[in-house]
Amino acid sequence: MHFKIRQIFVIAIVFKLLILLFLGGLYTVKPLYSNQIGNKPNPILYAFYLQDGNSYQTICTNGYQKKHVTEPKYSIQYMAFLPGFSLLLCSVNWFPASIDMIWYGGVLVNIILWFLLIFALKYFIDGYYRFHTQKYYIILFFLLFPTSFFFHLNYTETLFIPLCLFIWRMVDEKKIKQSALLGFLLGFVRITAIPFGFLMWIKYSINTYKENISKPILDIFWNKKYITESLTFVLYGFGALLTFAYFKYEFGNFNLFFESQKIFYGREISISSLFKTLKDISGLVENNYVYWDSFDFSKEVFHFNFHFYDKSFRQISYYTLPFVFAVLATLLLWKKNRKFEIFYCWVMLILPMMSDSNSINRYILQSFPFLFVVAESSSDNKYLRIPVIILTSLLFFLFLTLHALGFWVA
Repeated sequence: MHFKIRQIFVIAIVFKLLILLFLGGLYTVKPLYSNQIGNKPNPILYAFYLQDGNSYQTICTNGYQKKHVTEPKYSIQYMAFLPGFSLLLCSVNWFPASIDMIWYGGVLVNIILWFLLIFALKYFIDGYYRFHTQKYYIILFFLLFPTSFFFHLNYTETLFIPLCLFIWRMVDEKKIKQSALLGFLLGFVRITAIPFGFLMWIKYSINTYKENISKPILDIFWNKKYITESLTFVLYGFGALLTFAYFKYEFGNFNLFFESQKIFYGREISISSLFKTLKDISGLVENNYVYWDSFDFSKEVFHFNFHFYDKSFRQISYYTLPFVFAVLATLLLWKKNRKFEIFYCWVMLILPMMSDSNSINRYILQSFPFLFVVAESSSDNKYLRIPVIILTSLLFFLFLTLHALGFWVA
């Protein structure tokens, strides 16, 4: 039984209105004044432009440009972001030239992408789950997952995850050319589109082998159809490569994206970073990332503080618990004999862990089979069904509150 379009619209509208009302009520209780982004924004809109959201809006407004500042690292700050999401923000900036209208345009994009996510979930879940009540539970769990609050902000999750969901099912449905087109767009959003494309090619190859298992291996993989369709997966990296080529043309540096990641955010893929992340997760070292101090401006902006928000809370919530969740989900996937999904999830999770551990709780969203299998297992257990939703809902609104008040969450 498939979801009806009307039901999807109701879910999307009610959920989005709930979040907007929550943010409005939050800023009513704690009045906002800020010089963090320039003009004083409408309180409900403020959360949309904190941290990365502000960077995407800045790229949309000013484009990529090297600033003449005292510290060299700040001159290439925005080159750490691919242009896809900013281009989408620019697409709605047909309002009169006003910072307030630009802000409202960004919220319009967020609402559009919210509907895209809901339809992507519908498309994905209809393809793999049969029972109507289970489908509702899975979509509710996904939307209330603690770090799913990013879907209500101007972050790349709002575009990257829906495209990944569409592509995943398209590959299973043998819509390889259509999935490659979405993969090309995905490459402008996040650099992880490249490993995602490689994993989708592996998925396509496995599916091809299973469908033709009775044939000789050479006949399966050495034919025009398979080779031609395999080449389409190269498109997943074109968005990033075109961006790098633009940096080379405009600034004379093909590697500017990676240099900005390293200099400004301290991110560089290495084995030593992975071991450091594992130590952070286990609590063997005290994490002193500068992000926690430089972005936690709630005391200055709101004169507000959570006494429980200390390093122990952050380490457990942002590092240890997401890792434990990933291990638990892995066991559930193994029990259900979904080996490719295990491989996919850990590749998509380990790559961020090899660069830095600041966003493990955030990047676990791109390992979405973890979320689906936990939701599926919880929905089948009458003792866990409601407690799991209550727990994840409480964490969702806690993280959203922390972010909206300026605390570093991910």
